[in-house]
Amino acid sequence: MDNPVTYYGLGQNGTINVTTTTGKNLFNEELILGSIKDVTYEDGHYVFRVGQAYAKYKDGIPSLKFKDNTQYTMTIKGYSYGADNNGNNGLTNFRIVFKYTDGTEEPCFVSTRIEATAKLTTAQNKTIEKMYMYYGYGGNAYISHIQLEEGTTATPYEPYKGRTTTIDMTGHAPLMCLGDNCDYIDYENKRIVRNVGKYIVTGNENWSLRNSDTENNVYTYSIITASMVSEYKSYENTKALNNYLEYSGTVDAATGMYSSDKKFALYYKESLQNSRAIYINSTISTKADFKSNLQSLYNNGNPMIIYYELAQPTYESITLPQLSKYYDDYNIFAHDEYGITEVTY
Repeated sequence: MDNPVTYYGLGQNGTINVTTTTGKNLFNEELILGSIKDVTYEDGHYVFRVGQAYAKYKDGIPSLKFKDNTQYTMTIKGYSYGADNNGNNGLTNFRIVFKYTDGTEEPCFVSTRIEATAKLTTAQNKTIEKMYMYYGYGGNAYISHIQLEEGTTATPYEPYKGRTTTIDMTGHAPLMCLGDNCDYIDYENKRIVRNVGKYIVTGNENWSLRNSDTENNVYTYSIITASMVSEYKSYENTKALNNYLEYSGTVDAATGMYSSDKKFALYYKESLQNSRAIYINSTISTKADFKSNLQSLYNNGNPMIIYYELAQPTYESITLPQLSKYYDDYNIFAHDEYGITEVTY
């Protein structure tokens, strides 16, 4: 087997830094724009490829949260241009988009060749689900500043101001994600909500054969009890991950079997009829060798670790520092990739 990889969660180093906004500007440029791949800061502008901004924030900017049924005003000062789809030096149609919980959207475009200020006030009586970045054609964006503030009036620009508070994660495992299924801290109820389970493979599990498979050179699986995983999702959609590479191949929707033959596979059970492959190895020839290999990994301190979706969430009490009354109902999710969770509410 290959060397294991390490999956890091939020709080991996024993702490989570929570930044609460103390000024009127909710948009932390240094955190949000400064973490776009290959960004530079030139002549008072954050300079980045619009495609890189889209790649990072196409699913939303996780550090921004919004009040229900509240209007916000955003102003963006900058410009953006590049090669359009005809090979000319044209506009990128770069924009920051507000998506509402009713599915509608409103974009604020930054797509001029000279510096200008774009402004957008969000709609009345709507709740913002998320804010994300998008573009039409490749090129660069040059942003001098962005201000996002509560209300319908664009006031003079003020740099982002925040205060950092540290959450002690001693005695608690990091917050993990499998896709959009994440652990999180429920601040109001002072608890960690776990949606991702962790299983350490010893090689001594209750081994079984799938259906009428023979002992060697076929699919073999280890039962991890069905109650541990989400039984209400089909095996095509339930997520699992292991630290010795994810499985690969094509699953047969009717049987849950992989199309290629002569491989040993580690499965977990989702129901009495269906199971899902977590790890496949085509280099080991017998079940005994497969189990022995897993046992050696465990005994040598580098076991296979499986992360999987829990059937039901679990809860852990945690001591949390006081932020302010304004933030008591905030949830801190594992998908915050910065290691800093910015509470903008």
